[in-house]
Amino acid sequence: MLWNEANGIRLYNQLLEAAEDSSKTALVQSVASAKPGLFAFSTLSIPPLLQAFEFDKRRLNDARCARVACAAERYRIATGQWPACLDDLVPAYLDAAPKDSFAPDVPRRVKRTHDRLIIYSVGPNGSDDGGEVQRGKQFANSPDTGFILLHPSVRNQPPQSP
Repeated sequence: MLWNEANGIRLYNQLLEAAEDSSKTALVQSVASAKPGLFAFSTLSIPPLLQAFEFDKRRLNDARCARVACAAERYRIATGQWPACLDDLVPAYLDAAPKDSFAPDVPRRVKRTHDRLIIYSVGPNGSDDGGEVQRGKQFANSPDTGFILLHPSVRNQPPQSP
C-alpha cells in the first residue's frame, strides 16, 4: 500500500510540473495511463486533474489573446490599419510578442482578412488550422483558439445567416 501511495505522490508532482510547463502534459498523460495498480484515489483523480490543466491552459491562452487584441486595436486607432504581424506591436503596444500557450516555441498567430483580424493560438490539437476560431457552444471543439476583431465598418451589424 505504501508503494502505491508513494507512486501516486510522484505522479501528482509530475502533474504539477506539467501544469507549469505545457510541453510535459503529453508525457504525464502517458505516464498516468501506463501506471497500473496505482493507489485507487490517484487513479480516479488523475483524469479530472488533466482536464483542469487543459481548462487552465485555455483560459491563460484567452487572456494572452485578449491582451494582443487590445494592443492591435490601439495600433489600428493610431495608424488606421491592422498590424501586419505581432512585431508591429512591439515595443509600443506590447513588451514582447506573447508565445502560444499550446505551442510554446512559436509566437501567437495573426491572420488578416478584408474585414477582420484574427489573433489565435493553435489550440489543444497542436496544429495551425488557419485561424479557425469559434465562439459559443462550438468553443470546446474549436480547432484554434483566440479572438476576432471586426473592422469598424462591419461592427454593430445584425448577424448574417449561415
